[in-house]
Amino acid sequence: LTRTWAKTMFLSSTANLATSLYLSSNGTMNISLVAIGWMAMALNWFVVVPAALKAGARSTRERKGDNSKDLKEFAVNGGGKTETKSLHQTVVVFVLIMVGAFVGHLVDLTSYV
Repeated sequence: LTRTWAKTMFLSSTANLATSLYLSSNGTMNISLVAIGWMAMALNWFVVVPAALKAGARSTRERKGDNSKDLKEFAVNGGGKTETKSLHQTVVVFVLIMVGAFVGHLVDLTSYV
């Protein structure tokens, strides 16, 4: 599910960037926010998400038979190890950067109407 989400978001953010570049060809539109959002998603898709999934898989294998942790805690905190937890939180940070940049870009677009 994470891979599908990340791939979909990367492809849609790429389409967003391409459309913004095309529309800004006359030089009136600022595309810096959409470029920041795309970079955050690209880093997530190519670097952070694959590393987080690998660390999560390792952590899940190590946790087999441990009934003290539920799925919700795993999704929020990772496997409990520092590496897994920090990778999960890094994915979230890049998603927040992407969303913030795209919302800012949307607000900026309304000023052109």
